[in-house]
Amino acid sequence: MTAPYVFSPLIVLALAVGWWIRNKLSGAQIVVLEERLRLAKDRDQDVQRAREKLEEEVGDLKSQIAAGAPKEQLAPFSAKVDAALGEFKSANTALNAAITQGTGYLAMTDVERLRKREQWLREEIRAMRKLIQGQSQWGITVLAVLELNLYYIRKDAHAYLVAQHRIAENQLLPFSRWAIGTVFLAVLASLFVSIQRRFVAHHQFYRRELASMNGGYSGIIETPQPGGAGWNTIVPFIMMFTLPVLDLANWAFFYVGQVILDVNFSIPW
Repeated sequence: MTAPYVFSPLIVLALAVGWWIRNKLSGAQIVVLEERLRLAKDRDQDVQRAREKLEEEVGDLKSQIAAGAPKEQLAPFSAKVDAALGEFKSANTALNAAITQGTGYLAMTDVERLRKREQWLREEIRAMRKLIQGQSQWGITVLAVLELNLYYIRKDAHAYLVAQHRIAENQLLPFSRWAIGTVFLAVLASLFVSIQRRFVAHHQFYRRELASMNGGYSGIIETPQPGGAGWNTIVPFIMMFTLPVLDLANWAFFYVGQVILDVNFSIPW
């Protein structure tokens, strides 16, 4: 199996990972926009109903006035118009809040705001936790597949150099050639770490906000994260850079055995 054919699945897998991350991020935004649109439609229907009721009450009042009803008889109709006008104003206020805030947050009572805020934070924490776990799995999978492909790529490079009589059969692949794959692993690991750190930062922010509510509406107090924020920031580095470090250590292990300890063993190509 030659290097180009082995490398092709890795490219497809990397593209799949990028597409998955993009869909996760855009999917969360679409859900928010759809929720905002649904609430705005509901508030708009309330406005339409309130306006129809106001028009009906105003029509009844006009009919009584045209019929020459006395002032005492007009009082109940006038009260109904005032009540309908108040409902229409409230419906307009709720619609404006739904459009500007996306959730009608301004139209809620203090207790409703507390409950809604806690609900949002817990939903965001769960969503970020899924993103972190999924991205970790995909990142490690891509790096592991790349490491496997590097074995065949280096095998081809070693066979080529032996055929060109530039190295002996039992010699290691030169470090300059080996390091190309290690650097590529490190660059890809850095990309995954940067994405992971962004997710972790959002997750930590939402947890701090939830903890600051001191139990909020439900009374469930959020406990501090084990290990603190610093440890959770270091974890992505440890996970993603394990394979590049092991890749470099693999070459160093055989180099020490062949050159320093003068032991006759080599990489099983």
